[in-house]
Amino acid sequence: MQQTDIPEKLLSLVYATQTDPSMWQAFCDELNFVSSVPIMMFGHNLTSNKSVGLLGGGLDPVELETYHAHFADKNPWMQMNAVMPTGTVGISDQALERRDLFKTEFYNDWLRRQEDIVAGPFMMCHRTKDTFVGLAAACQQRNVEATLPKAHELLRALAPHLKRAINFSTLLKPAQDPSFQFFQASKHAFILLNRQGKVSLLNQTAENLLSRFSIVSVSSSNAILSTRGNVSGFIARLSSAIRTNDPGALPEPLFLNEADQHRFVMHAHMFPDMIQHAFPTAQWYEPVVAALVIVGGHTSHAPDNFSKIAASFGATAAEQKLADALVKGQNLVDYADACQLSRHTVRNQMRALLHKSGCRNQVDFVRLIISLSSPFSDALPHGITD
Repeated sequence: MQQTDIPEKLLSLVYATQTDPSMWQAFCDELNFVSSVPIMMFGHNLTSNKSVGLLGGGLDPVELETYHAHFADKNPWMQMNAVMPTGTVGISDQALERRDLFKTEFYNDWLRRQEDIVAGPFMMCHRTKDTFVGLAAACQQRNVEATLPKAHELLRALAPHLKRAINFSTLLKPAQDPSFQFFQASKHAFILLNRQGKVSLLNQTAENLLSRFSIVSVSSSNAILSTRGNVSGFIARLSSAIRTNDPGALPEPLFLNEADQHRFVMHAHMFPDMIQHAFPTAQWYEPVVAALVIVGGHTSHAPDNFSKIAASFGATAAEQKLADALVKGQNLVDYADACQLSRHTVRNQMRALLHKSGCRNQVDFVRLIISLSSPFSDALPHGITD
């Protein structure tokens, strides 16, 4: 099955889950409809050999609860599932022949009750050290020869999309938090953009920022706008990078002042895994492929505390203080005079910061510190070059 053969609504539901986890149930229901076989999406803890939650499409909810409570540890395919890499699809017959399956308690006490399920493909969607999330299509004895190949090809076609959607959703929340509250409660303003560069979603901090300050606004057509020349140029470069699928063309972080009382840093990010592939026009959701992130606040609370970022390089307290001043726009001479330090001392502190951060010059150092104030800084290189 080719990527373009995935039904449009089904693919739209995959990407809807990025920012709304409640859509996983709708995805399972639609996958059940498209594949004509029951669907089970489940989490499993390999250490305790217990179910940690599951959803079904086309399966009796009572039977799903029975699996969760009593049969997860008896699943004879779990040995295959435990070693599969993320994004791969396997078939149950590869792990256990059906004649051996028919001898198991799992088959006789649970699978047979589900209209005699005998085989099916399994996809590894996501895994951590101890747990994984998998997706299984459950083919029944009466039509297994027709449904198994179809379900297998459909899961193989969906695999890269599910992997991208789940990977993106984990960027926006801690792994231990199953909700989307982290994104909404973040102190950073998140503006998520689709492939057309239009706004898909704002978190509460972004909503507050747009209502209080004139840095950016969102038009009725969901375009992001600004009356400031430097911000307009930043947005134009971000939009161009999205259209051309070129993360290297993203604008550098932009430092902004608001009424001499508030300082902000504007960051642009793309998620290349999610833009390299062609997507059909979604019926009611357009995949998120980029983010505009604005961090900052009152001058007494510098954006993401630049001195702490410098400390992560091993900077001393004096060097951290210099780093904070440099990012806020102060030059070495003025800083030396303001702090009543010799210029020789300040230059030595600057050399130490360059050495510890691996930067070539003061400009590179400032750009690096500003870049690392982004909540997505783990995705950035640890050195910024021209």
